Amino acid sequence: MISSPVAIVMEAVPLACLGLAAVTDLRHRIVPNLLVLAVVICGLALRSFDGLEMFALSVLVCAAVVFLVGLLACYKLMGWGDVKLIGAVTLLVPLRDSGNLLLAIFVAGGVLSCCYLLAQAILRKQANVAQPHILTARTGFAGFLDREHGRILESPSMPYAVAVLAGVFCETAFETVRCWPAILSWQ
Repeated sequence: MISSPVAIVMEAVPLACLGLAAVTDLRHRIVPNLLVLAVVICGLALRSFDGLEMFALSVLVCAAVVFLVGLLACYKLMGWGDVKLIGAVTLLVPLRDSGNLLLAIFVAGGVLSCCYLLAQAILRKQANVAQPHILTARTGFAGFLDREHGRILESPSMPYAVAVLAGVFCETAFETVRCWPAILSWQ
């Protein structure tokens, strides 16, 4: 187990990058490559403590995930930034936990998709009933909601980096709960 200040940074930086990626994806529907690269570098550094064989297997799993999830991007079912981000986060966890992480990400993505589909149905129904919506140049959260309202009505685009972040947090929470007896026994 890694317990140095360097390891803490290698675990905190990717979480900050995932948070920034989620915010950027929400605001602009893009996942910056620089944030993905930072997650990859930290993930590779974390996996380097697992030994050469496990390091190589983790990189192989990351590549396989990018390939398989990339098939969804080829059919425009997901953005390439999201594909790269999902692959990158597989490097943040030990190989044995990568399946649970992917499951948590895809469940969070399913919940997010259902929320967006429901919002789209509600907004379209309101648009048919109500007067034409006059967009104002509002700022802050109200402006964000106006822009998101328009995006939901116009396209099926969804900020999947939010689901990636939620999946990583869920997997981290489940792992913490699973390890809680060991954590409490530390003296």
